[in-house]
Amino acid sequence: MRDPAGVVATIGADVTIDPLHTDLYSRLAAGEFSSEAIVESLAGCLDADQETCINLAGALLSVTLDADTAQRALRELVEHHRLLSEKLGSTLDIRVTAMDYATRHPEIVREPVLVDYQVLALSQRLAAVDGLTGLFNRRFLDIYLSKELNRARRHRETFSVLFVDLDDFKQINDQHGHGVGDQVLATVAREIQALLRQEDFAARYGGEEFLVVLPHTGEEGAARFAERLTERLAAVELPHSLAVAYSGGIATFPVHGSTARDLLHLADTALYEAKINGKAHVRVAPSEKRSAPRLEAGGRARCYLDDRELGDVRLYDVSLVGMSALAGVRFAPGQTVRFRILVDETESSTEQIEVLAKIVWDRKIRESEYRFGGQWATDDPQVVHTLVEHVAAR
Repeated sequence: MRDPAGVVATIGADVTIDPLHTDLYSRLAAGEFSSEAIVESLAGCLDADQETCINLAGALLSVTLDADTAQRALRELVEHHRLLSEKLGSTLDIRVTAMDYATRHPEIVREPVLVDYQVLALSQRLAAVDGLTGLFNRRFLDIYLSKELNRARRHRETFSVLFVDLDDFKQINDQHGHGVGDQVLATVAREIQALLRQEDFAARYGGEEFLVVLPHTGEEGAARFAERLTERLAAVELPHSLAVAYSGGIATFPVHGSTARDLLHLADTALYEAKINGKAHVRVAPSEKRSAPRLEAGGRARCYLDDRELGDVRLYDVSLVGMSALAGVRFAPGQTVRFRILVDETESSTEQIEVLAKIVWDRKIRESEYRFGGQWATDDPQVVHTLVEHVAAR
């Protein structure tokens, strides 16, 4: 499995290093813990910026502390090292001091444990990997996608995401059992992996859905990747002579979106369009400008179908023409649903906006979670304007 740009090795350590302390970080990263110069350098960082103190304390004690606690711990650690060295009459490895300090301060480190670096690196890798497919998992995807987005913004580059969702996978599980289904998933993951360049990244998004991130790649390049994957899957041998096909959705930064959330949402919507229009093909998110810009909402709304209350939904985004949301129940396209949207979610406020929306699409995200979108179906456009103005003012 590829490790794009050494991401796994730095998981959880996305920090900005002050140039004044680069030498100390470099020597600690290289495993140099026993020289007096290390302790002197550490002592010189006691009055450094908060971020440096937090990162150094985390490196030595394997914990995340607030700035004040980190600075205090470093100061005490340096003094503790001096006292231990004087008592023993020799220079100690700073790691020995750190372990002794940790055992004396259970309020900072509850149960300190010594772990070989290779074992630690392996555990970090396994924590980032899906056990069945060998691809990265959803949790690590979020970390990597954030890094790639920041890189692309900084260098004004492009990249694409490709959603891959196996068609009719439930039938495979129902007819042949989950063991065969797992073989299919592992095979698809292997074929995706075989197509990746060194800089590419693939993750199991959930269930039978995968996400491929393709740096330096526009929508045409992503479409070619999808075509090659289709060809490879058509040629693989599967149990019971099964044939596997997939629907896909592509979105490209910055053409289709400028945030990870927008890119995933638009690629997911393109995937849904492929599903409802015959499956077994890939669609690209539309790049034309929307007639009504969408705004992230993030609020709650109570919804009703006729006079029946359906419960709360979490608004995803709103515009002058429609909305999308997440819900624990499934809506059917064509239904007209009434929403009561809280204008202010403070306990003292009861102000609400009530508006109708016709459901246009819906999609299952995971067990008991669905995403849906609708068009406003109200006779009073001022209600929608008020809602959008409220969201924009947040």
